[in-house]
Amino acid sequence: MSNVEFKYPLGAKAKDAVTGFPGVLIVRKENINGSISYGLQPIIEKEDSTYVPDAKIIDEVDVLLEGDHARYLENNKPEEVEFEFECGQYVRNHINGFEGVVQRRIEWKNGCIEYQVEAAAMKSELHGMVFLMKNFWEQELEAQEKKTAKVAKKRTGGPSYQETLMESI
Repeated sequence: MSNVEFKYPLGAKAKDAVTGFPGVLIVRKENINGSISYGLQPIIEKEDSTYVPDAKIIDEVDVLLEGDHARYLENNKPEEVEFEFECGQYVRNHINGFEGVVQRRIEWKNGCIEYQVEAAAMKSELHGMVFLMKNFWEQELEAQEKKTAKVAKKRTGGPSYQETLMESI
């Protein structure tokens, strides 16, 4: 088990410092390269709206807290989250047998912990080298003896691989 310190709390109102995109922090992630990123879900203003826009992933250095949350950093230390598995650790899904290396550790606003696991590369005649990545809940995984990945020694500050939250589902 290892802990990760996250600078910003989930549920805080924030915006992207680069684009001004506003929302609420609903997910935070640590990537194998050491970067930290957050999922920023836009707030829907209209009650009758049937369209829910996708959340955007932004790097920790681009998060600006808004409103009452703007004073959060003055009075609070970073929040520590305890993860059972480390980035770079070789794991196996005990339900379906999928094996690979943890690339990303994810904490959702509801407290669920998820891991993005990358399997070994496969050669495809159509696509060349293909890398399979799947997301699994913490309870589905078990540690394996092999450890195959290099992990960043310290936080890089970004940038991380950019994605939408729909890619992580």
